[in-house]
Amino acid sequence: MAPQPVVIGPGVVLANKYQVIERIGAGGMGAVYRAREIDFHVNRSVAIKVLTPQFAGDARLAQRFAEEIQISTQLDHPNIVPIYFVGREGENLFFVMKYLRGQTLKALVAGHGPLPPRFVVHLMQQLARAIDSIHRQGAIHRDIKSVNIMIDDDGNATLMDFGIAKMEGGADLTTSGEVLGTAPYMAPEQWRGEKDPRSDLYALGIVMYETLTGDPPFVSNQLPEMMDAHLNRQPVPLRFIRPEVPAALVEVVDRCLAKAPADRYPTANDLAQALDFADRGFPPNVPAVLPPKPPVTAPPTDPLAAALAAADRLVGDGSPHEARQAVADAVGHTEASAEVILRLDELAKLAAQDDEAKTRAQKLLDKRNPTEAEQVILNHLREYPASRIGNLLASIYQTPSGIRAALQTPASGPRVGGDAPTIITKSEKRWLKPLLIAGIIVVVLGILIGGPFVFSGATSNVLERLGDQFNAEQWYASPPVLNATACYRLALSFNPSNRTALHAMQDMATHLWSTARAYRERGDLKSAVQYLGWAVEITRNPDWERTYWQYQRQLKK
Repeated sequence: MAPQPVVIGPGVVLANKYQVIERIGAGGMGAVYRAREIDFHVNRSVAIKVLTPQFAGDARLAQRFAEEIQISTQLDHPNIVPIYFVGREGENLFFVMKYLRGQTLKALVAGHGPLPPRFVVHLMQQLARAIDSIHRQGAIHRDIKSVNIMIDDDGNATLMDFGIAKMEGGADLTTSGEVLGTAPYMAPEQWRGEKDPRSDLYALGIVMYETLTGDPPFVSNQLPEMMDAHLNRQPVPLRFIRPEVPAALVEVVDRCLAKAPADRYPTANDLAQALDFADRGFPPNVPAVLPPKPPVTAPPTDPLAAALAAADRLVGDGSPHEARQAVADAVGHTEASAEVILRLDELAKLAAQDDEAKTRAQKLLDKRNPTEAEQVILNHLREYPASRIGNLLASIYQTPSGIRAALQTPASGPRVGGDAPTIITKSEKRWLKPLLIAGIIVVVLGILIGGPFVFSGATSNVLERLGDQFNAEQWYASPPVLNATACYRLALSFNPSNRTALHAMQDMATHLWSTARAYRERGDLKSAVQYLGWAVEITRNPDWERTYWQYQRQLKK
């Protein structure tokens, strides 16, 4: 006798132990309900995902649902939703899982706006280790997104929904050319129908970008445009949207968002370790928690007070002209105090500076000078982070020449601190002059003899490997000409798309920063200055530079 259909709804009891209370969500393969476990008077809330009869008739969907159950029941990790029970009620397949209290990460960002960087690191450390657990079981999630991540009141993150996950060796449930995933979070290889565990790292990079800025890097209602963005375009750099995000965290996001899987972290565990390092870079007094939302206050009834409040919001939205006009209109109807007149003057100056910076940057872009335009934009954003001048960055970073300029910026900029010395120990000075002469000879011979070869893509790879050798020998930023930094920068100048060289140089700088901190903790300030000086020479990080000069002053005392 064929199973009889059961209409799922409030009051229905499944498996004689789970009483449905309400429907709380729906997905591509069924619905999710909140229920109460009534067996033995347990009376705990659970969530039940049901594959409804109309989908159960589809062999591929039924098999995919079965594979979701198989994957979910094999996973045992504190940041992955646990499965309690699997069953069938009539024609309905279902499984019971923990009922998660809190809100999705998507809702959290929508309610709070961009989240504090250290709180983001705290969440991503949990999720990276959850993904590592998934991968070690031979599965790929393939649909990591902010709406599939639940955050409770204690800041614990839980990954949900394995509806399109893929188990290694499992049945291929996609047709030829079928693409699975959610467009704003899909890695380039997913758009091509390829399966790679590192797609999950790309998706988590998108989530990190979203939590730090408020939106995913690519947003469009047109699917072809979205696909082109993930395949070919670069996101607007994090440092221009939120300059206060630490460089170590920016590097983690950038590496996760690399177009080629090989340029991302090899494993989710490597990503977790990189996040651990980024977390150690925060000052001890910065908590890894979400600050409470400010209380909602009633809008002021006084017209001038209301105008001043509106002006603050407009300035925060990047509209200083409109902010000044709002106050000026209100002043026209009442007597203005000296404080209000001063505020009007400040708004006028801010609007003028904003216009001047936008005009200068646009002129430089019109003259095909993206490097100087980028510097103008960066300088202005440091003074006025909310300025809409950041919109001009798209015209820089979404063109090959702009990407080349961005990659060359660390190599071509002025030395940090103006006259900051390269730190060289006495033992290095003995062979500095011979190596310098040898380096000059090598460069001259290369230009005279191997000119055509020098300006080829192959040279970039050779220089990259040479940089790796110098890095292993601890020739970080000295002696001149023959050192790891010089080789990596030359590799990038010959081939700006050589992201392996870029990552290697950034990893080297991060290693030097970590080593400097270790020496400082041991009380060896001289060695700390030496290693931090090399790190600053490699990466013009303002936080590192301030710490470097702080160490220098302490050393002179």
